[in-house]
Amino acid sequence: MADFSDILSLYENGVRLVVKAKPGSSRSRSPKIVDLADGKHAVEIAVSSVAEDGKANKAILEALAKEIGLKKNSLTLKVGSSGRIKIIEIEGDRDSLAAKVTDWLSGL
Repeated sequence: MADFSDILSLYENGVRLVVKAKPGSSRSRSPKIVDLADGKHAVEIAVSSVAEDGKANKAILEALAKEIGLKKNSLTLKVGSSGRIKIIEIEGDRDSLAAKVTDWLSGL
């Protein structure tokens, strides 16, 4: 199994996922794992919504929930509301969420 420890981590109420936002894309496209400048990785989510008034953040949360097969209200933007690198918290059973997200990441 691949190591996603720099993308996915556990916290007391669920899991955290590191996301690189790509707002204002000409079209929304499937997520992919990308390298970051610090040598770590993130899931890049490209959305057509612009980074204005939280539109892109909302679109990213919706796209991520749909991709993984989760309810939108289980995802929260925890860090990075105005930056490209974001930390998304997914609330729920840690073990089942970790397994579900790991399976999803393995397919990217």
